[in-house]
Amino acid sequence: MSGVLPDPLHRVARRRTDQAERGERPPLPCTFESLEQSAASRRTLDGGVPPGRLVPSGRHAIAPGHVPLSAGAGTIDFVLAARHASQREAGDPLKGSLEARKLYDQALRLDPNSGAALVGKAGTLAYEVYFNPQLDHDRVVRELDELSFRAVSIDDQDPDAWAVRSVALGLQWRWDAALEANATAQNLDPTRDWLLTQRAELMVFMGQPQAALTLVEQALALDPFGVVAISWPLDIRCRAHMALGQYDESIAACEKSVGEYDWWMPHLYLLAAYTQKGRTAKAEAEKAKLLQQRPSISIADFKALRLSNEPAFLEENETHLFAGLRKGGIPED
Repeated sequence: MSGVLPDPLHRVARRRTDQAERGERPPLPCTFESLEQSAASRRTLDGGVPPGRLVPSGRHAIAPGHVPLSAGAGTIDFVLAARHASQREAGDPLKGSLEARKLYDQALRLDPNSGAALVGKAGTLAYEVYFNPQLDHDRVVRELDELSFRAVSIDDQDPDAWAVRSVALGLQWRWDAALEANATAQNLDPTRDWLLTQRAELMVFMGQPQAALTLVEQALALDPFGVVAISWPLDIRCRAHMALGQYDESIAACEKSVGEYDWWMPHLYLLAAYTQKGRTAKAEAEKAKLLQQRPSISIADFKALRLSNEPAFLEENETHLFAGLRKGGIPED
């Protein structure tokens, strides 16, 4: 892939080096005034995005509702319709993301270089990793990698493109590159508190839960607004505490997270944590909620997400998460 276009991350670094050698200051992504305005405007938008976490809260964010398409609809019309389609199906993230993908494809047929459509379609693929138990994991990750690479190659100043690039790299276990892409996104727009949470999630996958907790506290200290910005760091806090064997803290975080956005993974962690604490009634209640959303869930299904190859992460899961799930009656296969 790098034979087609120069590596965009290296291109950013090269541009900044050239500017420094010429004694120039690299352009800031925006002024302090516009940072304030963008932060304020984001707080007026609905934050109801499920934890695929790739419909950003920045310049590509939208408000909910229906967007009718006319016969002469253009690229941006299809992009907006796609975002609304995914939000209309908040109760069924997979259905919403698949409907949105069709509209992003139409946008890309009109403009193959639409960064918003590339980022949006990549986001639907990330949703599928978490919400489609029958997915072809290799195909989805390969397509996500291609789309995100194209997005940052077309516009290496777009933090949303770098954020989705970080997800694609993380799913390939290319940790250093994923962290670097996340850092690039943060440098381009420091107002996005959810980028700290994205980095915290990478730390969990890398088997560094204590580092993840530090980043979560930093993200929450920024007073996040909206479902993603609030529920995601709490979700990561839950998983990090589980990895450390701190079940009470894991329960507290997951209960708060699922209160903001109800999806299957917090219920899985709550089932394991309550079981590890011997709180049978609570464990059974969480198991019922989990099976309502994922009727055939097994430990093998969780492993099939392929979230990490790090020995520390795998050992933490075996010791705390999977042990709790087995005691709670979740089958191996």
